[in-house]
Amino acid sequence: MLIYTNGCSHSDDHPSIGETYVWTNQLMSGFTKSFNYYRDVSSLTLKELGILNDMDFLINEGKTAVGNDHIFHQTLESVSKLLEIGKKPDFVIIQWSSPNRREHMLLDGTSVFINVHDNVEYHLKYEPLGTKHTTHYIYSLQQFFIDHDIKYYFFNYMQFDYYMKELEIYKKIKMEKFVDFGLKDRTLFVGLIDLLKERKYTRDDQGHSNEIGNKFIANTILEKIKLDPLNKDFFINKI
Repeated sequence: MLIYTNGCSHSDDHPSIGETYVWTNQLMSGFTKSFNYYRDVSSLTLKELGILNDMDFLINEGKTAVGNDHIFHQTLESVSKLLEIGKKPDFVIIQWSSPNRREHMLLDGTSVFINVHDNVEYHLKYEPLGTKHTTHYIYSLQQFFIDHDIKYYFFNYMQFDYYMKELEIYKKIKMEKFVDFGLKDRTLFVGLIDLLKERKYTRDDQGHSNEIGNKFIANTILEKIKLDPLNKDFFINKI
């Protein structure tokens, strides 16, 4: 099987914590105990791409400091590449980040990521513009996955602005594809980060998950996948 994930630092296997610590790897371990792990679709060699159908793979492109623009564009490119070579993911899980973040390119062609901690001199994306753009990213990626018959799930780590409800495109977002972690209809406007802090599932002031928090995320997503009636045939045939 092949699972693709993307997100910001809350999905990144930072060297200080290691791969197995992060929810992405713990999620994959819920399907199979032995799998290959890759961080970048573009780095996969032809040999590696050739065996994707014969082995279990997790591709996690989550990267520290990125915003939803980067997550959207990279996911679109990477999954398109996988489809082009006939390696459609069994599941795609996207962790959306803070709406005020953005990617910026300098005159020399260098990309920098702007958030409240980094490169603020290039200016954050202010609200409600950030939420408006994120809403469009969510809908566009949703439709891309539907068009290509890809099983997908979303969740947001940070809260979105209530302005989102005023957008016409908001009505077209399939909320059943969001993992709500028990927050139900508040999931978009509260954010997972507050719940994790409340339960002391974080390891720092920025709200990055500790080991228990990562297990909680992974197990909740796994339960969502297993309870989805659309996945019944998958578990009969592959698990």
